[in-house]
Amino acid sequence: MKFRFSEKRQGKTISINSALTMMFHDLGLDESIVIGKVRSSWHEMAGELLAAHSIPDRIYKKILFVSVDHPVYSNELAFMKNIIIKKINEEFDSAVIKDVRLEIRKLDWQNKKAPERR
Repeated sequence: MKFRFSEKRQGKTISINSALTMMFHDLGLDESIVIGKVRSSWHEMAGELLAAHSIPDRIYKKILFVSVDHPVYSNELAFMKNIIIKKINEEFDSAVIKDVRLEIRKLDWQNKKAPERR
């Protein structure tokens, strides 16, 4: 957590939700929370068929990287990119994702994740 010596104190109480949001932002955990929520609701966002062949992998600088196991499903997700961005941003009531990038990779389905990059 950062100490803000130059800033004036607010002089008012804030909600727990606001305090947690500021703390997560200060610790750099914003993207971890977003990717966890996106992974848990991926079936609703992408649809059952596309979710069965893809995994949201990571978020870097507001770009969601999705690992896909076949070019056909990657193409379908590319067509749905704007819809997926809109659903995620509506879920968080802010622009947490600005783009979706698709990577075709062999997926590790037993561990439900993309293999580590080298």
